[in-house]
Amino acid sequence: MSTSALRPGAVAWIDISTTDIEAVRPFYESVLGWRIEDSGEENGHYQLAHLGDRLVAGLMPVTPESAPMAPGTRDAWIVSLAVPDVEAAAARARAEGATIHHEPMTLPDGGRFAFLSDPTGVDLGLMEIAEGSVQTFDGDTPGSPAWAELWSDDYPRARDFYTRVVGWELNDDMVSDTFRYARHMIDGEPAVALADATLEESVDGGRWHVYFKVDDVDAALARAEAAGGKAVSGVDDTPFGRLVTVTDPTGAVFRLVQ
Repeated sequence: MSTSALRPGAVAWIDISTTDIEAVRPFYESVLGWRIEDSGEENGHYQLAHLGDRLVAGLMPVTPESAPMAPGTRDAWIVSLAVPDVEAAAARARAEGATIHHEPMTLPDGGRFAFLSDPTGVDLGLMEIAEGSVQTFDGDTPGSPAWAELWSDDYPRARDFYTRVVGWELNDDMVSDTFRYARHMIDGEPAVALADATLEESVDGGRWHVYFKVDDVDAALARAEAAGGKAVSGVDDTPFGRLVTVTDPTGAVFRLVQ
């Protein structure tokens, strides 16, 4: 996915909530070539990941005492989806059975954001689109986020929720009796996907899967293992590229794609 104007329903931002920022910070710097900076005590030591001169992700320290995200949220990548009006989207989400953990708020950069769990229990951010906003994802640059998909334990309910709340229009050309994987299309291009976790043995429960582009999956996996991560799948050659599922030192799951 190339950098383009941000549209409703697309991925606006990604964060990792982590119980060990001191472990994951050097891990992602080593594996993906990021430069990560602390935004300061006044912002809860939220960390911003840079790839060259571009922001690509956030790292949120989470402790049992502070729990700035949802109760129990630990060590996971979380996706925020773009909406034109965060208050209206949060109201729709609540009406559709979501649990709102943070009501719409203004971020330090002036953006608007809400944090919730969808009706199936998967954490989600809603981010209001600002003028000039662009895609975070850039599948052409090594180290950048390249794709995201939601694997759900309740596919029908998740499908209804994301259709009604963020306006996903899901393409069913990859849906069958044994595999359900539907993509939200923008201008004819896939932007994000929903998959049925109950039909895939390798997926452990409902969660977001975020993919990061690398030049060489095997070399990146070696860096990840040297930095305290581990592979939770074999390296696989697929029609969409060579990929592997990895956990960071705290157990947060993500994927590397070549």
